[in-house]
Amino acid sequence: MSFVKNKSKGFTLLELLIVIGIIGFISTISIFSMRTWSDTKYLDKTVVSFKNLLKGARAEAIASNKRFKFAFSNISNGLEISYYEEEYPSGLTNCSEGSWKVNNTFSGQNIKNKGKVIALVCENNNCSNKLSEVCFNPSGSANHRIIEFQLNNDNNKKRKLEIYAATGYLEVSKYINGEWQVE
Repeated sequence: MSFVKNKSKGFTLLELLIVIGIIGFISTISIFSMRTWSDTKYLDKTVVSFKNLLKGARAEAIASNKRFKFAFSNISNGLEISYYEEEYPSGLTNCSEGSWKVNNTFSGQNIKNKGKVIALVCENNNCSNKLSEVCFNPSGSANHRIIEFQLNNDNNKKRKLEIYAATGYLEVSKYINGEWQVE
């Protein structure tokens, strides 16, 4: 009786199909995870950029001894930012009063986020998408604002930036498991 040895080298079709299926499954999972991670990074970057611009407006108000107004609205690819400074120091604290001029040094610094993140202005637990402004006084104080940033496609991924009136302090919170947690 003679034994015939199988001299073929390589993988069987079944083995190749199993490996391709495993690779496909892992790729699908990683693509969805990468997209979620990428969107969260857009959210975080938008909040940090916005906070830094507000810090600059506050510093400018203190340094120039004038009120400084920071206006923003949502546009198709991000946030449109405008800066105004008080034309003549008046001692007023209400943003809607006084004479304002555009500050060309800072205006036009829009925050680009491919339209993935929107900023909502919140008053009395009611948030809306509207043109809003933050006014900093020469003392560093500001009008109280709560601005909520959220991904367009996910209401659970959001951040909140609160501006305290007396000090102009900026506090960022994350929305985790249904509650806000200060970062």
